Amino acid sequence: MSSRTFLDTYEDACAFLRKYLSRPTDAAARLVFADWLEDTGQPQNVAWAHYIRWKHEAEQFPLSDESRKHKEHEIGLYADAIRTRLTIPAHFFIGYPKSLLQLLPPAQITVQLAHFTAADHVRECLPGHHAHNLAIVPLDCQEAALLVASANPRCMRTAQRLERITGRNILMVAAEPEDLHEAIERHYPAGDPHEWDNSDDVIDFDLVADAEESTSPLLQCFPGRRPRLHSPAEVLHQLLQDAVHAEADRLLFFPDSHRVIVRYRWEDQWFHAEPLEPRWLVPLARELAQRAGIPLRAVNSRTLTMEPFTGQFPLVIAGFRRRIRVTIQPSPDGPTMQIDLNHG
Repeated sequence: MSSRTFLDTYEDACAFLRKYLSRPTDAAARLVFADWLEDTGQPQNVAWAHYIRWKHEAEQFPLSDESRKHKEHEIGLYADAIRTRLTIPAHFFIGYPKSLLQLLPPAQITVQLAHFTAADHVRECLPGHHAHNLAIVPLDCQEAALLVASANPRCMRTAQRLERITGRNILMVAAEPEDLHEAIERHYPAGDPHEWDNSDDVIDFDLVADAEESTSPLLQCFPGRRPRLHSPAEVLHQLLQDAVHAEADRLLFFPDSHRVIVRYRWEDQWFHAEPLEPRWLVPLARELAQRAGIPLRAVNSRTLTMEPFTGQFPLVIAGFRRRIRVTIQPSPDGPTMQIDLNHG
């Protein structure tokens, strides 16, 4: 079929997609569609056409082949320019992942999870607390890869952490947050209703920015000075909100002469944030100790002990629950505090 005949048969890309989904393994139809996309002259369609062709060519080489690696790099450049999104049932994606990913990048594919249940062996690939903490649902295990749904499929740090946890290559597609949240609860129901929400004062806030919009280095995520804060709870809330905004995975506070040093870790690098006034050191430590179930002697002690005190408390971000770990180390100058946001 020529691109001219294709254009006569299908009025637009949506019409082709509806027909293509009845036979998603038809490589010839994809390549003809790529010709038609390029003929439109629209930049995003031209990028889409190049994506389809380069993806088809890359599949002809073994995974370890240098030619394939080069083509995969080029594919990534075109993928960022594609604006078309495809929404399909999760079970359909599982049936044809290779064919559908030759048509569109994974971040442009949204799966519907309302009537989807992952197989037992798939759920067992990922412990439930990791699914809750990372806000992902495993879809299927295929060869050495784990297919997962995420509200932010472009987040490379989530993919890298999943690779470490599961020992598999990770392929993330998109899902709507509400759909995803319901699927996580259904696949990994909490055995104890108080396991997460053991306090009436759970910190709950929305994401300030998506990973795609975050800036680097991390300090650029904190423009200007903090608003005037009036309580330890407000200080803690602001610090955690800054950390979520910046995609930091760890916060560190420690006394230093006439101030409290605040540091955030982002992509294994430490960055200084605006320091706190010294009057907040002990009240903030007490706030953290009370929330995390740590004895107050960790705050009040002025001697350096060999073993730090640790505890946990719940945090709700954009509707997703996670537990964060708190470590308090007494010292002669006052307590040093560490918060791990990605504690599994």
